[in-house]
Amino acid sequence: MKILLENLTKRYDATEAVSQLNMTIENGALHFILGPSGCGKTTTLRMLAGLEKPTCGKIYFDGTDVTELSPSERGIGMVFQNYALWPHMTIEENITYGLKLKKLTKKEIQVRAHKYLEMMHLEKLASRYPSQLSGGQQQRVALARALAIEPKVLLLDEPLSNLDAKLRHEMRENLRTLHAELKITTVYVTHDQSESLSMGTNISIMKDGKHIQSGSPKDIYNHPKNSFIAKFIGETNLIEGKVTKTTEKLHFVKTSFGIFEADSRGESFKENEAVTLSLRPELFKVYSSKNQEKVEKETNHFSTHLKEKIYLGESEQWKLENDGNELIAKVLLRCEEQSLPRGSELSFSIKPEHITLLRT
Repeated sequence: MKILLENLTKRYDATEAVSQLNMTIENGALHFILGPSGCGKTTTLRMLAGLEKPTCGKIYFDGTDVTELSPSERGIGMVFQNYALWPHMTIEENITYGLKLKKLTKKEIQVRAHKYLEMMHLEKLASRYPSQLSGGQQQRVALARALAIEPKVLLLDEPLSNLDAKLRHEMRENLRTLHAELKITTVYVTHDQSESLSMGTNISIMKDGKHIQSGSPKDIYNHPKNSFIAKFIGETNLIEGKVTKTTEKLHFVKTSFGIFEADSRGESFKENEAVTLSLRPELFKVYSSKNQEKVEKETNHFSTHLKEKIYLGESEQWKLENDGNELIAKVLLRCEEQSLPRGSELSFSIKPEHITLLRT
């Protein structure tokens, strides 16, 4: 099922929660709508589901206008943030509830219930009630209930937000495997960028009710459209600068650290144009003073000292300082420099192709 949102807008009195939203969700995609709280992503999902009526704009499923259709007419399954399970029904009754509304035969209901109980590893819990289950088990019941009606589109509203970190990671794997198996067009709303990067086939980012950028996880991470996206998707260092020279392949940018050479990536910047450099912490190379010969062979190398270290398990986060200017670098613990104490004099470098230039 391919979904098209055309100039979709939702107003609540004077507040415009979603503004002129244009978005395409491809058939069979696991498409994330990502953004900070209050950006309009859940309102967008509710309009997709038919739970909210747009103020204006259109929603198309495979070219058919569904804007005025009720939720039951759209062929959608939805998992809410709080799962919304019926507390007085057993797990099996929760799963078969939607099937009974569709007036399937008793045999069809039994077959589907068994199929999705088995798929979600809930067979032994079928006779229990939601209050007797853990958060992860309730989440699987909500998924089974949504999938049992065999929807054309699956809508997920922050389904993992109530789970602990370990269970969230486990359920991410389950959801990704499930999507690969069923290939249902899935729209997943979240504010968690790690979920979208690790699971999504596509990501759309919203801010203040507006669509900012769409693309694959790698494209969004490596080629953010602006400073907000660069900072919101993963960690980055943002440095203000001014273009001093351009060539076919490189832009030279003057910053408080010195002159950076940045890959042009086909982008055209003018001399003296103000820009922002985005430098991902994991892309720095860090060198101690004894490795000075190595760093001097690298492009974009600068002297600095180690101000602070934060242990992260498999890596450390280092705060590097130079004349009051600070950068964050992420250093793997197998790096020979990882044992350096705070205050150590060192240098860092970053390749031109690892620098993203953004218009200010």
